[in-house]
Amino acid sequence: MSKTEIILILIILSLIIFGFWFIFSGEIWYLVEILENSLYPTFDAL
Repeated sequence: MSKTEIILILIILSLIIFGFWFIFSGEIWYLVEILENSLYPTFDAL
């Protein structure tokens, strides 16, 4: 394999590992909370 193929494989593997970490670490719920708050802002009762 050439250097380019090895570099691309390493990049893809690191993206997959980072994706699994992001999903299973709980950080994704922080992102979901931000998106939900931007889509459905809360209204304070008077």
